[in-house]
Amino acid sequence: TKDSKREGVIVVDMAAPEHLNPRIKVKHRQHWNVRVTRIFEEMDKHGNPKARAGALEFADASGAVKGKAGTGFSAELRKLIWDNQSKWVGKHIKVEAMDPTSVKLRSPVFAGEADGHLDTVD
Repeated sequence: TKDSKREGVIVVDMAAPEHLNPRIKVKHRQHWNVRVTRIFEEMDKHGNPKARAGALEFADASGAVKGKAGTGFSAELRKLIWDNQSKWVGKHIKVEAMDPTSVKLRSPVFAGEADGHLDTVD
């Protein structure tokens, strides 16, 4: 499906009745090594700050900002990042994302520390 520019597939059990047949979506995702450029504070539903990281903005090897990852963090990690921002800005991390748009990664998720050189997103 990726070669034909399709986003993914939906898997179903052809033998199961419709009302008992869960649909499983499978999307193409890959890992990208990027650099943290900025940390955004998490907000509650009323817009009040929560004193922990809400998202990490990141750039690729070219230095261009390529998105924000706001998921993939535990509550403990969010607090650790917020309390140690100087150690995180500039840090190389890995994000999992769908193929990029013309300028940014689609649906990026934090996936841990980078495991190699920074990637160029194009």
